[in-house]
Amino acid sequence: MKQFALDPLYPSLRTQRDVTTITSILITLHAKTQEAEKLLPEKLPYETAQAILAIAQEAEVDFGKQTEAEEFLQKLEEALNKIPILTLNLAKDPSEKLLDTIRDWWKTNVKTPLLLTIKTDPSLIGGAQLFFNGKYKDYSVRKQLENT
Repeated sequence: MKQFALDPLYPSLRTQRDVTTITSILITLHAKTQEAEKLLPEKLPYETAQAILAIAQEAEVDFGKQTEAEEFLQKLEEALNKIPILTLNLAKDPSEKLLDTIRDWWKTNVKTPLLLTIKTDPSLIGGAQLFFNGKYKDYSVRKQLENT
């Protein structure tokens, strides 16, 4: 099996929940590696399943060989779990457009993949709290009001 990159999969990954879903499915596939090519499209959204299968094909994974398939699934799971997570605490649920804007900005300026975890807290009034790599920034209206 050759090295592989997750690039084809990134467009279908939006939140940490997406990775959790994929990894839980990958774990169930460890026992059924020979059926992985058939089960992925049944268990995951089409775009996600096709991206994983394209990665496997590029890495020359033979799902008929159990140890090779298990190694691929394990490495894929490990790679997915290494994608950085930005937790956004917002006053209300964000629109899809806002989430796309955040992801696009990150991709353009930071140039690494990113997963979002969104939480809502109406007491923020507006703005956001950001949690990333052990750092915390509070840009909420509530914080601004507390400081005046």
